[in-house]
Amino acid sequence: LESESAEVVGTASAAEMLAAVESAGKEAEVVEDPGQVSPSVQSSETTLSIKGMTCGKCVARVEKALGAVPGVTSAVVSLEMELAEVVGSASAEALISAVEEVGKEATLAVPLRRLHIRGMDGQRGAAR
Repeated sequence: LESESAEVVGTASAAEMLAAVESAGKEAEVVEDPGQVSPSVQSSETTLSIKGMTCGKCVARVEKALGAVPGVTSAVVSLEMELAEVVGSASAEALISAVEEVGKEATLAVPLRRLHIRGMDGQRGAAR
């Protein structure tokens, strides 16, 4: 709530998410990641759903495996969301294979979207 932001995973478009927030009486905007790679480098973001992680060591193993895939610029894994966000030119197949090699299950996930929501004040604002 303090950051006035939400991370949303799903099939809704950015416009549909904004409309839902605005119908609850709040203002919102989609926050685009500034990117961590030089524009001259061909890269993209791939989001994976990761199953089977139970602790921080699991997260570290998955991040290390993803980071070792040729073409990966960065890999961030969330235990709570069971997601990995990977930036770089590696194929989804190579990323999934790397995760499976450390004993976890991976599939392509719907991309993560970030919203900045103004006017969220405590539990009442979050529950709307």
